[in-house]
Amino acid sequence: MEYMNKIHKGNSLEILRQMPDNLVDCIVTSPPYYLLRSYLPKDHKDKKLELGLEETPEEYIKRLCDVFEEAKRVLKPTGTLWVNISDTYSTKSGSGFLNDNIGSMKHTLKTGITEANELRGGLKIPSKSLIGIPFRFALEMMRRGFILRNSIIWFKKNCMPSSSKDRFTVDFEYIFFFVKSNKYYFETQYEPYADATINDARFGRTDLNITTVKKGYEEAGAQNPIEMKKRIFGKGLQLGRRKRCVWEVTTGGSKVEHYAYFPESLIDIPIKSGCPEEVCKKCGLPKEKIYEMEQTSEVKNIDSNTKYKSFEEEATVRQGFTSKIKWKPPVIKSIKYNHCNCGVGFKPGVVLDPFVGSGTSAVVALKQKKNFIGIELNQDFIDIANKRVKPFLEQKRIGDFK
Repeated sequence: MEYMNKIHKGNSLEILRQMPDNLVDCIVTSPPYYLLRSYLPKDHKDKKLELGLEETPEEYIKRLCDVFEEAKRVLKPTGTLWVNISDTYSTKSGSGFLNDNIGSMKHTLKTGITEANELRGGLKIPSKSLIGIPFRFALEMMRRGFILRNSIIWFKKNCMPSSSKDRFTVDFEYIFFFVKSNKYYFETQYEPYADATINDARFGRTDLNITTVKKGYEEAGAQNPIEMKKRIFGKGLQLGRRKRCVWEVTTGGSKVEHYAYFPESLIDIPIKSGCPEEVCKKCGLPKEKIYEMEQTSEVKNIDSNTKYKSFEEEATVRQGFTSKIKWKPPVIKSIKYNHCNCGVGFKPGVVLDPFVGSGTSAVVALKQKKNFIGIELNQDFIDIANKRVKPFLEQKRIGDFK
């Protein structure tokens, strides 16, 4: 408990080495990007503790993956790891990257960009080229034994415009979803179906012939339409479709004084899906949701008022769809939980952020009634994060949640 719901000051690698094995259920973080800026105060004595200002991309990737390799030990076998990371251009500009819309020289001095600008000029990479940091990082993480489950695109519809005239404006960042073992905790997230998909599921289509479509599906190596409907709508239209890998999340405004602040709505998704609400106090295994479904009555009214017992029977007889066929998918009857048989009770899951910054991951974890552990090198950012989490920790102490 000495680590729980606290932000620990220091180098991430050093603090992680002090933590016990299998401590946390989920890691969600955004490490310092390569050669973007310095996040340390001007008077900080040991700049070598800081990530992001290495002389070569190879050194940056090594140091970053060293941190996650230690975090892997701290993560439970059922745990998940989510890393938000972006690329960097090799461009050096004496005017403070004005061509890439980073700002004036005064801005570069205030935000610690000057030192990063100088290092960019020494890279053995052609000027104006992307360095390829996300790809280098993902490959090295897999080489070290992590399993890469998804490459997620954070699409920023309201991204900062760029004044560069010889390339497209970058409006996305990467989120990599890693695990350390084949069996891990994951709660599927859903998003609404399109209206056309719902109407097709409920009423069928008038322009398709079952025999023709079934043959086409089989030739494409897919299931036939009947099986496809059963698979897609197996849990009803209440939940929606399984969430895809492009997440449109606006950056939004913030009063937080941190240059790398990201929105809570972005972090909400990984923590919901990758960190259990409760885990066993003894064995640490998570409770997992199980949906109990209930099949509603099916009445298929055709032009001739003929009634069929099932969707399959109707499709066989009709050899096609009509707009008058009504199909009701199953609905959620109840939600139960699958868990161990230790019988000692449960406690909230734990989210770790080894580069906690302004504390967004900690705030989201607490809002979801889960615990957090944060690590940060900059005392100014620690003060900001502590101020943000304070009201939620006070609620926790008076018993609003465990």
